[in-house]
Amino acid sequence: MLSVEALATAGDEIAAFLKGNGAAALSAFDIERYVGALLEDGSFSSADSFIHSTAKVHPTAIVSRSILLAGAEVHEFASIRNTIMFPSARVGHAGEIARSILGPGVSLPRFNYVGSSILGAGVRFGGCVSVATRRFDDGSVLLQSGSGHHSTGRTKFGAIVGEHTIVGFGVHINPGITIGRRCLISPLVDLRVSIEDDQIVLLGQNVHVRPRLGRFQS
Repeated sequence: MLSVEALATAGDEIAAFLKGNGAAALSAFDIERYVGALLEDGSFSSADSFIHSTAKVHPTAIVSRSILLAGAEVHEFASIRNTIMFPSARVGHAGEIARSILGPGVSLPRFNYVGSSILGAGVRFGGCVSVATRRFDDGSVLLQSGSGHHSTGRTKFGAIVGEHTIVGFGVHINPGITIGRRCLISPLVDLRVSIEDDQIVLLGQNVHVRPRLGRFQS
């Protein structure tokens, strides 16, 4: 069991690892070695949180068993638990973040759910993005990457998102997905496959425009 103090000390190492390695090429061994203890409920030995003096937490927000480093922001009615927020990471109105690492400058504006995930530096989500963490059969989540599938050994595991990726409004990300650096995910995508660096994911749809029949009474 890691203490809050030990996790705070390990923060620079985790940040350097994310910056140097990105998201898409992590192996199950890497996850276990660097962040495994952060992805399980009760990984903190204390119920208290470490909140840097320059971090901002709205009075209506709930922060438990978490570390908020310099300049982190948690806005109204948000819930943060078992999570590390690196400098200048922001969680907006009514967001829920659990068992996750938010890298430097991550922006999650409003009504987002992120569980058991790692978001690299500069990742931006639109509103109402959700990251699923469990399989229907409650089995071990498989991490998808370019080298295949790797068992995480956990029944709860979300996504790993590389640096400076932008995820549009209403996107749903399935468990075990890895997204590379500098990607763009368009709004309302249901992302079921992992993607490499510098990719754009677009939602295909057919839009039909027809004459309007009748008219409303004024």
